[in-house]
Amino acid sequence: MRGQWTAGREWLQRAIGFHDDSVPPGLKAELHYAAGSLAQNQGDYATALASLERALASWRQLQSREGEARTLTSMGWLAWRQCRFRDARELSTAGLLLHRTLGDERGVAQALSNLGWVALLEGDLAESERSLTECIGIRRRLADRREVGFTLAALALAVSRQGDAPRARLLIDEALMTFREIGEKQLYAFSVRVTAEMTLEENRATDARLALESTSVPIFRDLGDRWGLAAALGVLGDALILERRFDEASDAYDEALAISRALDDSHGVASSHARAAVLGAARGEPERTAVLSAKADDLLAEIGGALGPLQRRFYNGAVESARNSLGSDRFLALRASSRLSGPALASV
Repeated sequence: MRGQWTAGREWLQRAIGFHDDSVPPGLKAELHYAAGSLAQNQGDYATALASLERALASWRQLQSREGEARTLTSMGWLAWRQCRFRDARELSTAGLLLHRTLGDERGVAQALSNLGWVALLEGDLAESERSLTECIGIRRRLADRREVGFTLAALALAVSRQGDAPRARLLIDEALMTFREIGEKQLYAFSVRVTAEMTLEENRATDARLALESTSVPIFRDLGDRWGLAAALGVLGDALILERRFDEASDAYDEALAISRALDDSHGVASSHARAAVLGAARGEPERTAVLSAKADDLLAEIGGALGPLQRRFYNGAVESARNSLGSDRFLALRASSRLSGPALASV
């Protein structure tokens, strides 16, 4: 699959570069849109944004409201993946209004999905649930099993983080069954990652680790899905800490951080710093926890992001432990010195 995506992108770039005047402008716009979509799938977000911006300009020149709506919504998806939450909300809302005007239910569902994810990452779980619930109703009517399954998994995450474990399990089980039946590997791996997070909530660290190591991590690697891989490695590291396998947890977090930096994923970077702060406390390194917690807090505040409740509990416990170990004055001094040393994206 990874090779097919790469081959598809190469073919599209050749087609886009074909300057024969016989190529209709609408086809050129479609080619730019397709190139952006494939680049998104492989985490090449800079290329994706450039392609989608060209597509949007072309659609507007052609006065194609359908093309404009579709591209705005795709750009909204890209924006939330890059943690540009305000842009994501504005682009997706603009797309949503156009899709509703056009009677395009599929587009409405995608825009709602974007808005649900933005709210999830900002920590507004009730708003996330509302958007995703409307989205899944539309997708069920459309009988789009792949997108129904994806929305079920995202909704399971929002519901689980609000503490409704039984309902979350029903949702994620349906998602997993759907992806097995239709042979969808990428979203199956995503759903296993969601399940692993829920399993950690139940204090079953080994079960979570085994699921991630056998399924999510290798599938994401094979497909070249770097965003999915970074997220799976983060949860894997959490499980390894609970098993007191600290060196392996450190390796998982380091790889996740490197991927997030490469993707310019600020939320992923902040999450990696927060997780490394927890690891520092577990290893009896309160100074490291103080420094890393400052970087995590500053970056989350900068992007308006939030940690999930489980990660937040681990993180808050680690920060409190470091404060108690060092004393408040020393703890705050270390955090202040960290802020003077450079931006939150600096190496730790």
